[in-house]
Amino acid sequence: MTSMTTTSHPELLGSFARHETFHPRYGWLKKGFDSACEDSTVFLREDATTVLGVGKNMVRAIRYWCVAYKILSPERRAENFRLYDARPTDFGEQLLAERGWDPYLEDPGSLWLLHWQLLRSPCQAPAWWAIFNSSRSPEFSDDALLQELCRFRDEQGGWDDVAESSLEKDVRCLLRMYGGGTQGRDLLEDSVDSPFLELGLIRPAAGAKRHWVLNVGAKRHLPDAIVAYAALDYATMTDSSAKLLGLAGLTQNPGAPGRAFALTETALADALARYTDTHDELLGVTHAAGSRQLVLPEDLDAAKASVLEHYYSRRQAPVASIA
Repeated sequence: MTSMTTTSHPELLGSFARHETFHPRYGWLKKGFDSACEDSTVFLREDATTVLGVGKNMVRAIRYWCVAYKILSPERRAENFRLYDARPTDFGEQLLAERGWDPYLEDPGSLWLLHWQLLRSPCQAPAWWAIFNSSRSPEFSDDALLQELCRFRDEQGGWDDVAESSLEKDVRCLLRMYGGGTQGRDLLEDSVDSPFLELGLIRPAAGAKRHWVLNVGAKRHLPDAIVAYAALDYATMTDSSAKLLGLAGLTQNPGAPGRAFALTETALADALARYTDTHDELLGVTHAAGSRQLVLPEDLDAAKASVLEHYYSRRQAPVASIA
């Protein structure tokens, strides 16, 4: 893993192609989380393939994705700094524990929440962050995506050792993960195995092989509550003392919810307005100085926790709130 402390994006951690070419499959996050809850050393055990029921490369992939989605946290061993155990995070406990919000990811909002967690700071999937925060045309080829990622790498400091082949693996993995980017039988297998296809963020371009379209605009299955949570979470990472946050920035700024969810400003504003219509005690939307702005609560962390608690209360009684 390459440190990102010298780059122009210190919120990113330089970790490329650590997924062993495997995108997250159905059941992997829950399997990795449960196994680490039982034994934080599970991914380093000689019998890890037996315990997890997958091949050696998939063991590493499951560990990578569990850490990247922030449901597990790597913990360096005192006796050997090169080895990391994996322990459940508060977020992981709240979402995936047996009495958590949605342990089997049955609610479509949970996949959107995980997508946001993947991209938020600190992000351990810099290729994903770069691609979703790009200003390119919504239609692109996989070759163009690779070249864009190469340019992003070259603009950073400390990434000189990142090979183009690693970036190519990231591009292929991302397209399979969100767009089913393979052919024939592999396409069917990837479509069945990739839960994040359900988000509808990327689709194959009609009539053009190896071309793709980023679905920019309102998302049919993206809950307004998850948009509201991401907006509040983003506010905690920018200026937690601010009282207002412009919707233009929430849409276009690198790392903002509009970028992560591929929303237009209108789609973002509509989602937040619908949410505040029924939850105006948590946040509001106003027109000030000629632009739409989000009215932020005094206690952002408490508001974030309340948003998710209210959303998941439809399923079962919530556990302790996210700090």
